[in-house]
Amino acid sequence: MGSVLNKIGKKVYTATYGHRQAVAITFGNDASKIIDTSEYSENDGKKPQSTSEYFKRGKSDDKLLQMHLLATNSPNKWQLLDTKGAFVAGAGFRLYKRDNEGLIDHSKALLPKEFQEWMEKLDISDYWEAASLQMAFGAELNIKLVLDSSTKKVESIEVLDNNEIRALRPKSGNRIESFLLNEEFGYSKNIDIDACTTLPAFDPKNPTKYPVSIIHLIARKPGQKIYGLANWWGTKRWTDVANKVPNYYEAAFRNGFFVTHHISFPDDYFDQEGLDDEAVEKLKEDTLNEITETLSSIDEANKIVVTFSKIAADGKSTLKEVKITPIPNPIKDEAFIKMFEAANLVQASGHGIPGKLAGVQLGSDMGSSGKEIAAEATYMQDFLTIFDRERLCKPLRYALKIDNVFQEYWLDIQRINSYVPGSTSKNDVSHPNNSQQ
Repeated sequence: MGSVLNKIGKKVYTATYGHRQAVAITFGNDASKIIDTSEYSENDGKKPQSTSEYFKRGKSDDKLLQMHLLATNSPNKWQLLDTKGAFVAGAGFRLYKRDNEGLIDHSKALLPKEFQEWMEKLDISDYWEAASLQMAFGAELNIKLVLDSSTKKVESIEVLDNNEIRALRPKSGNRIESFLLNEEFGYSKNIDIDACTTLPAFDPKNPTKYPVSIIHLIARKPGQKIYGLANWWGTKRWTDVANKVPNYYEAAFRNGFFVTHHISFPDDYFDQEGLDDEAVEKLKEDTLNEITETLSSIDEANKIVVTFSKIAADGKSTLKEVKITPIPNPIKDEAFIKMFEAANLVQASGHGIPGKLAGVQLGSDMGSSGKEIAAEATYMQDFLTIFDRERLCKPLRYALKIDNVFQEYWLDIQRINSYVPGSTSKNDVSHPNNSQQ
């Protein structure tokens, strides 16, 4: 089926595929009316009402809080995010000599004393961790750059929590000029702009233009003009599936949804002379409570079915005494474990992490050789984190330029190398007896 253009505003259209509006298209520079495409998908393909003075994060402006709750309810989502963040962060920031061909030899990482002191002054170790995790969680970085008022050198470089920042709608043009800071974003539906801190966007062409500015970097997803859109958000439904598997087992222990025993009583078992109907019912209740307490190994763990009949369960003989019959559980745990593993593998894929590195492949899969795991770790760093690492380095490259230091070098992230005894070549930088050292 072909696409259909629908005009939804002046110079603004959506391209419709089937019954869903999937792509936002604008002509000209009417940036004040731009809406991230994710807002369309969250609003079931309909144009949301964007009357706010700032761009919202999702339909209800609480997208990051929703994803945070999803991760918190998961047994492994935060670990997946930490793993992705660790691979993005690598072994830390290093200086490299510029090569005529523009290539970087990671075996020649430089960490001179003066560069270490510069990083310590700006607490880059905190930036390193915080920035890599913000990238892993939201595919976005918001850096607060503060310059000394007299020297215009970098005084501090701080990673902001993405949930606490919103882009102010420009009155004209197509460039975001200012950002709002407020810790209540997402939690409160009515944010007073006057209660927010307003800071200008960093100007790469004039880095010292503002004493305080925001460096705003996002993964350049199609349709995402304002905020980041992390790949792992697409695993939401699979994460929900994995999150519900523990509920199954918790219910088994807490409520006992298995019928474990069938107890058969003869119809006249409780008929005794001198007891009225009320006394007979009381005797039944007391007896059943005693039997239940005897058969239950832990509180509320088992369910028991009780029947009263003259005929035994075989339908042939007459029932003359109490009979207790165990009932085997036909439900196999393996099915739920496999479903849990499948959900975890899909989630790891959504994070861009090979299953073995994510630690979600169980059984024989964990028997992989160290060489294979090391190769996957190298592949992860060299191919799957390139753009994230560029975003991580970019603010620091700006800072080095502003301070006019180490300009003869190129700042990058050093790869984490793994040494596998018997497999790693002596020419490899990770080998303890590297012949090139």
